[in-house]
Amino acid sequence: YGKTYNETVLHLREETASESTFKDVIGHSQTHGSEKYAVTSGLSKEGKEVVCCRLTEENEIFEDLVLRARNIGKVEKESYLNQYYSDCGISRSDQEQYHRMVERVDEGLAGFSWSEWSKAKGCRN
Repeated sequence: YGKTYNETVLHLREETASESTFKDVIGHSQTHGSEKYAVTSGLSKEGKEVVCCRLTEENEIFEDLVLRARNIGKVEKESYLNQYYSDCGISRSDQEQYHRMVERVDEGLAGFSWSEWSKAKGCRN
């Protein structure tokens, strides 16, 4: 796992006699302050759409990570993904037309079928 991981886990185990590897940690939050900084790409609206259209597999993986995250509430997930969709030029009607179910999401949130959307836009075969 690496020196830092091993030292931390082994030290904790020695102090607590626990075999935990932090898999079920609840109520812990860690930030490094990066959420304060706005990121701007410099791409035009059309440029963003092209990038999103070409990166369908990566977008689905990212979306799945957000939807499955346990440390982000439903409202925050919806807000974040709606901004993401908007940046990619995906309309509300696109979201409804190209929705997909994501395994292990208990909050009633559906994913977006990036591959079907990109095929319809002519980005992929």
